[in-house]
Amino acid sequence: LAICALLASAAYAMADALAMQVVQSGPFLFYTYIIVCILLASLSALENRQSRSPLMSFFLGWQLKPTRIILAGIVSYFSYLLILTAFQFGGDAAEISSLRQFSILISVILAAKFLKEDRFLHRLGWGGTILAGITCIAVS
Repeated sequence: LAICALLASAAYAMADALAMQVVQSGPFLFYTYIIVCILLASLSALENRQSRSPLMSFFLGWQLKPTRIILAGIVSYFSYLLILTAFQFGGDAAEISSLRQFSILISVILAAKFLKEDRFLHRLGWGGTILAGITCIAVS
């Protein structure tokens, strides 16, 4: 699964970089988020049904509340806008993508603090490895 995630991340980074060479970030984000909103609304409607299959329970184990959806959408929108703007200004796909992975280190810290996840130092160590890789790419 980790390799699939890695490949998917590389694929969408390259797709974003190529898309920003031919379209503006505003219309691109508009249509992307229309699709995302429709999908999230569909998931929310499925969650509100009383009877769910075990597979749906697995994927919808959390509660999709409207305020969470709106907040996630706003944060995601502006984060994605910054990334697309960096690509639009001619940013290097490798540099932008590696810097984008810094969010993993932030997630490790937030998960330990707010979700009380264990093995914080172990995960922080691996996050440090990501930080070292980001530093190597930025310096080169």
